[in-house]
Parts: sequence; C-alpha cells; structure tokens
Amino acid sequence: MFTGIIEDVGKVISFFPEGQGYKIKIAFNKQFDDLKVSDSISVDGVCLTITKIIGKIFEADISKETVSVTTFKHFKSGMRVNLERAMKHDSRFGGHIVLGHVDAVGKITSLKNEKLNTILTVEYPPKLKKYIAHKGSIAINGISLTIADLKENFFDVALIPLTIKETSLADKQVGSLVNIEVDVIARYIESLLKYKV
Repeated sequence: MFTGIIEDVGKVISFFPEGQGYKIKIAFNKQFDDLKVSDSISVDGVCLTITKIIGKIFEADISKETVSVTTFKHFKSGMRVNLERAMKHDSRFGGHIVLGHVDAVGKITSLKNEKLNTILTVEYPPKLKKYIAHKGSIAINGISLTIADLKENFFDVALIPLTIKETSLADKQVGSLVNIEVDVIARYIESLLKYKV
C-alpha cells in the first residue's frame, strides 16, 4: 500500500521483453538504505516487486497484462518516473490509500498556468465516471491529488509548484498519457451496495 506522496524521481535504464513478460531497470537518486529484494515499490503508480538491486539501480519483472493496461507500453530508456516505497505502519499518512493497481490510462488535454498553481486536465475513460467525485482523491502516475473540477469524461487537478518540481509531471505535456487509479473506497462502496443487508 502507498500514500501517493512521491519520494523520488527515477530514470528508466532499460525496459525489454523477457520470458513471458518484461524486465525493467530503474536508477533512483535518493539513498533508500532500507530498500531490498522482494519489496514493493510504486513506479508511476504501478506496484512492482523488486527482484534485484545493484547500487542505485533496481530491477523488477512486469507481466504482459500490467504492460497492456498501463503507460508502461510507452516506456523508453531515459524516461523519468515517480517512485514511492510501500508505506510503513508507523509512517505519516500524507496522501490517500493508493494500491498501485491502475484502473485506466488517461490523457492530458490541458495544462494552464495560474498565479499559484497549474490546472491539469485529464481525459479519462467513461467506465471510471462513477468512481470520480468532485473534491475526491485520485492518483495520477502514483501522485495523490484532489479533483478540483469535474466535467464529462474530464477532470481537473490543481498542481502546486512543488508537486511539479518533485515529480515526473514536470516532463508531461498536452497529449501525454498518465496512469489513473481511483479511490479504493469508491470501489468498496460499489461492492457493498451490490448486496442487501
């Protein structure tokens, strides 16, 4: 489980098919002294399991299914990606519950600079509409954000300068694809409502 508070922006060293899936190698900048093989790590909002660590580079295996439903299919060497280690039980909970299970890929349709922030508009698939609420939480490439405005198949989030500076959103532009994970609470409510008490 993650909180959507990005800890580091890493760089894709390589991404290639291997066996029945893919292998990715990512360089990280911060000194994650406690990072070890078998740890979960969020890469642009996708939960991966670390299979190898050499210095400040980790490797992970990725299934074909994960690649097919995320932005991973567009990954290239040199790309910057958001990184977050799994939450500790005694950590501060700064964002919201993020599982690293991407619901869909969205597309950035607008980036508008305002006085204090940047308004990012994302187009999302209609199937997610029932899970997205005005002022609700959403994860974009693993970043915990709040829906500022909601339109038909589009939502806005307000990005403060620090969020842009400390994440890979600094590299995005109109037309860029992003991983979307809706608030898991909405999914559980939907599941509960299927059953009569």
